[in-house]
Amino acid sequence: MIEFTENAFFPIAPKDRGTNPDATAEVFDRVRNAWVPVYSGQWVVKGVKRGTRGFYPISADDLADIYDPA
Repeated sequence: MIEFTENAFFPIAPKDRGTNPDATAEVFDRVRNAWVPVYSGQWVVKGVKRGTRGFYPISADDLADIYDPA
């Protein structure tokens, strides 16, 4: 995942989750210029349109609703 996101993915150890205990990792969203939490069951995708080329988490249900299987 770290390689896929070009070093924009950071796993969070359970002891370091602080105020967000359900977050298992963070991914850097270049559009928002911020680290956003990733939760179990989410996918990390890469935006492909200009202005959305960052990485961001998306739920499996939303992914299925938006994209067709290849």
